[in-house]
Amino acid sequence: MLEKFLYDREFTAWIKLTTHQLKNKSFEHFDLENLIDEVECLISEQKMG
Repeated sequence: MLEKFLYDREFTAWIKLTTHQLKNKSFEHFDLENLIDEVECLISEQKMG
């Protein structure tokens, strides 16, 4: 799956692809698992900082 490969190898490209998919409501190959992880990390950072 390209999305998971991008997440592991090319994070900026993964972000661009993920935001494009969200804007276009294109969820067929959406990397929901990693998006959830990233949002949870942001929440943790906000609580610490």
